[in-house]
Amino acid sequence: MSIEVVTETYRKPRRVWECAVCHCEGNWGRGWTWYGSDHDIEEGETLLIACSKECAIKSQQIGMIKKLKPKNRRPGVHKS
Repeated sequence: MSIEVVTETYRKPRRVWECAVCHCEGNWGRGWTWYGSDHDIEEGETLLIACSKECAIKSQQIGMIKKLKPKNRRPGVHKS
């Protein structure tokens, strides 16, 4: 008699984000930044999301944003 052990891991689907500059889509990861405030999120305001340092710099160069401090955490995730 053999026993088969089956383990399944449920993973919540990850949200797909879109870069406001180059319009690539992907999961939040290293290099992704956003510009805005937690208040903007609560009010449903559009945030500027950049997929890389290059896109963040380009967004400033083309006037999408003024020089702001980027946030590396996902929007809506508060520091503890």
